[in-house]
Amino acid sequence: MARVMTAFFLGILALGLAQNNAFVGVWEARYNDPNFGPTYVQMVFQPNGNYSQETRTQAGGYVYIPGRYRVVQQGVLRLDIDQRNVYPKEFCGPLGCNPIRYPDGETYYYRFPDRNTLVLQLASCPPGQCVITYRRTR
Repeated sequence: MARVMTAFFLGILALGLAQNNAFVGVWEARYNDPNFGPTYVQMVFQPNGNYSQETRTQAGGYVYIPGRYRVVQQGVLRLDIDQRNVYPKEFCGPLGCNPIRYPDGETYYYRFPDRNTLVLQLASCPPGQCVITYRRTR
């Protein structure tokens, strides 16, 4: 019985790793943000479960968010944010500087229409909104 359970859990682990491996690589997208205009985003998913996201806007904005990623279930991706290494840590305007409060993480619905296309939709948004289509570049 112990061997059967061990084989079962190893099979589940292998399935999880296979799902994560589809993410590994460099993904890029361009879209028009309603607040910031034309926006470029690059997501890098590493085989060890780390990810990083760099977002640049035409207006000169830049955000860097690193962390860990994991498939919660088929079609659901969780990105846990490493709060220590995000950038920027504060927003400065005419009234001074204020800390930026990033969430602990974000959950996305995902699908791969083909091996070089990744579609992510922020789970907290209504259906059809907050959808970004990425293309694998490496």
